[in-house]
Amino acid sequence: MQQSSSNDLPNLDFLRAVAVLLVLADHLAGRFHYDRLGGLGLFGVLLFFVHTSLVLTYSMQRSHLAGNALVKDFYLRRFFRIYPLSTVAILAAVALRIHLGAYGVVYGFRPGAGELVSNFLLIQNLTGSDSVIAPLWSLPYEVQMYVVLPFLFMWRRRSTVTLLILWVVLGGLGHFTEAHPGLRWLSLLVYAPNFLPGVLAATLREKRTFPAYLWPPFIFCSSPSFSYAPHALSVHYSACCSEARFRDFSKSVFGRLPG
Repeated sequence: MQQSSSNDLPNLDFLRAVAVLLVLADHLAGRFHYDRLGGLGLFGVLLFFVHTSLVLTYSMQRSHLAGNALVKDFYLRRFFRIYPLSTVAILAAVALRIHLGAYGVVYGFRPGAGELVSNFLLIQNLTGSDSVIAPLWSLPYEVQMYVVLPFLFMWRRRSTVTLLILWVVLGGLGHFTEAHPGLRWLSLLVYAPNFLPGVLAATLREKRTFPAYLWPPFIFCSSPSFSYAPHALSVHYSACCSEARFRDFSKSVFGRLPG
């Protein structure tokens, strides 16, 4: 399995680069009040979610750990990867009394005590608090998904079909949650379908069918299709179907990108 993850590096790098460019373009468009990109920034974030779950699945495979040892190692690594840096960033924003929003910097900002606690703990989605730094909005979903990711990893070999069914069910529940703001404590369900395919992709068998050079056009064609898809479906299924299984679809189907 370690060899597989190593061979996927060009595809992983390409997907990460596309995600960065989409988010950057969306933020620049927002800075100049241009709103015709159709939420490509969100598409980039969803790519990151898929990418993260796949990379972390590979990481757990390479660790050769199991049971409590795997869970403990995973949690410790994620905690020290996320919380120290996010805490420093929040403290800097509060000390400078600035709020980094989607349209630039707002000065004189003073978050309340509850808002600060939510940001430090990265639970803004559960409390309904604003993020002191706008890009932090996605971190709570990642952190909360980290709680269950080791267990999905250990379970993945038992029943891939069950994981696929869980993916579909969570997509439906996420749509229901999104339509009822009072259920924000279940808001992780909105994005959970974008994490699960990373685990699935690392588990599926490899089978090359198409040449690797079709992989980049496939991703770029998926971006505009995401923009014009109905929002509720695009969040749960369109992004997942188009890029979530990119290990199986890019390496196993298209093969390895050169480089």
